[in-house]
Amino acid sequence: MNPDKSLAEILEHRARIGEPIPVPIALSILHQVCGMLDWAHNFRDPAGRPLGIVHRDVTPANIFIADAGLVRLVASTAPSSTLAYMAPEYLMTGMLDARADLFALGVVAHEMLANRPLFASRDDRETVERVRALPIPPPSAFNPHVVPELDSIVLMALARDPAARWQHAAMMRDALEAVARRLGVDLAPTPLDVWGGLVAARVEPAPAVPPNDPALWDDDDNLATRIKMVDPALVEAAPAPDQVPVRFAPPPVALPAPITPIAPAPEPPPAPPIHADFGPDPTQIGAMPLISFGNTPLVALIGENAQRAPAPSLPSLASPGATFLPEPTQIRRHHRNKRIAILAIPAILVTLAVVVLVVLAAR
Repeated sequence: MNPDKSLAEILEHRARIGEPIPVPIALSILHQVCGMLDWAHNFRDPAGRPLGIVHRDVTPANIFIADAGLVRLVASTAPSSTLAYMAPEYLMTGMLDARADLFALGVVAHEMLANRPLFASRDDRETVERVRALPIPPPSAFNPHVVPELDSIVLMALARDPAARWQHAAMMRDALEAVARRLGVDLAPTPLDVWGGLVAARVEPAPAVPPNDPALWDDDDNLATRIKMVDPALVEAAPAPDQVPVRFAPPPVALPAPITPIAPAPEPPPAPPIHADFGPDPTQIGAMPLISFGNTPLVALIGENAQRAPAPSLPSLASPGATFLPEPTQIRRHHRNKRIAILAIPAILVTLAVVVLVVLAAR
């Protein structure tokens, strides 16, 4: 079991007590995650070629905080991204790049500062619709300690148009550093023991020891206090001065009538899984190179010819306004047909005029 506290546990505890994560600590967590994403997004192979790594599941459940305050972003083992933290372009087209991780980090930042979920709901369809079209209020609407500059950073990360979002994690990290300098906040990791009730107390389970385990008394050197396991039916009563010791057995205990267990209510059948189809792939998203997945869910491959596994989606929620560019062969065929039509129309008109003249001359 991981000894560190996940951000999901911390957010659950803070929501239960009704107090958001303090702004200085939230800034430190976001600053560290931005640094890790910047390192992963710019990771290159030995030849210096960028690998195009996208985490694609930046959620509180994958962010862990150690006792010393160091933040770790662990790799996701889920087969698909978490809907409430999925970028809109991934929901609508099935394509994503590094900016999708920054959108997910914006959702995490909003939930830390506002102390409430942003898009998550009990119904997956409603969650997807919220990610696609829900008006996003600034975190300061729920937390008066959030300054306008921090509102702007979070809302820019949550821009639904990838071109209007932070283009690199380093840009978001630099903006957080500027806000921290203006507020006089130290972004160094803060140990958990000085967080002031930020996390719930860790309860370590006590080892299960049998109540009459003789090992509990192995280190007892006083023979007068050594306890031995005996049968209560064989215990002798202390003899009175004028009585002969007698052997006794404990009085019988009346057992209650057996209780017939009540059969539990049958559980409702599980809801059928939702399989969605996001439609055809676009040829471009913003100005960043498109990234598609290979066999591993964590590493994305750059290239137009890379094969991409279909992403989960909801067919009824496909964007009605999504348009896709035609293939180059279709464009060339269209222009060729257009030129043929332009040349054929005058030829037909000239032919008709000649026929009319010949007919008139014959009369």
